[in-house]
Amino acid sequence: MSMKIILPTKIPPITGAPITAYPLGIALTNPQNYGWLYSHYINWSSKKKDQMRNITDPYLGIFGGWVFGGVHPINMSFHYKDKIFITKENIVDHLIKIFSNGMYIFTYINHKHFLGKHNYNHHNILIYGIDIESKNIYVWGYKDKLFQQYIISIESFITAFFDEEYDNMQKCFILLKANPVYSPYSYEDAKIQFTDYYNSRLSFDKIDNYIDNKAGCYSFKNMETEYEFITESQKKENYYHGFDCYEFLEWYVMNYRSLSDKIDMRVLRPVMEHKNMLFDRFTFYKVNEIYEIDYEKYLDLCMQIKSNANIMFQKASKNIITEADCSNLVPYLEKIREDEYKLLSDFVKYI
Repeated sequence: MSMKIILPTKIPPITGAPITAYPLGIALTNPQNYGWLYSHYINWSSKKKDQMRNITDPYLGIFGGWVFGGVHPINMSFHYKDKIFITKENIVDHLIKIFSNGMYIFTYINHKHFLGKHNYNHHNILIYGIDIESKNIYVWGYKDKLFQQYIISIESFITAFFDEEYDNMQKCFILLKANPVYSPYSYEDAKIQFTDYYNSRLSFDKIDNYIDNKAGCYSFKNMETEYEFITESQKKENYYHGFDCYEFLEWYVMNYRSLSDKIDMRVLRPVMEHKNMLFDRFTFYKVNEIYEIDYEKYLDLCMQIKSNANIMFQKASKNIITEADCSNLVPYLEKIREDEYKLLSDFVKYI
């Protein structure tokens, strides 16, 4: 039998957590969703003296129903294997049917069956394609602490999926599908500026929260009212938000040896991704002429911030190889923080 189905994906701009990375990789196959993207992932948060592995921007279930990772251009549904009668004998037929309908599969498996790591078991992957002739499936997932695409054999996947060592969420398929057009409500009802679903009002509030070190999300009470600000998660005792996260980051690069022998690049990667997105966001503003501002001035500063974030990440990688301490990262974090505050506190006056 000769059949090959590979669904489109994009490299997501945020990779710290699968619940964010997977749906973004699907949603961004539709160019219209970049407006939605740049209305979000502006703020971030971290546990105090603990970890910061993802750019968190709370936005779950706002327009009704639970959405996967807060990515509203994505539809999702749960399908437990005992409810849809998935067996080792018919799972390939299920995969073909799912991919033929343009749906992606998020599931949990026992990774040790194809990574050869006996202590690396319960993990998740996003399956986006199958090749019957080569007997392989195509996946996004975390391998060697990096978010990447790779190929595994159908046989290994079946063994890993039906492994009885774990009997919880790995026994289901969470099916994801990109909405052809994302519009949670009409322009007329919302009365908010959109450019390809970019939300200027929401962006302003998120930037304002970021500057003021606040957490929060928004709900639209109904089609005729303004946004209602939810403050229940603001400034939790154990969390940093907004610019306060730099306090954690500076503490971490100076004290990581109290936690492990090597600095965890998963803590620093969100800094690089966040600043890359900052530059991309302002590029989006310029291309779509969303604001009447001096774009070159802002983009120059965005590029400086992005460059320093990427240099800092590269130096951290080098420090791992040379076993040097990471105090040399602090000046970069301080400069990034200073420039970003200068940028956003000025920009917010014009939106």
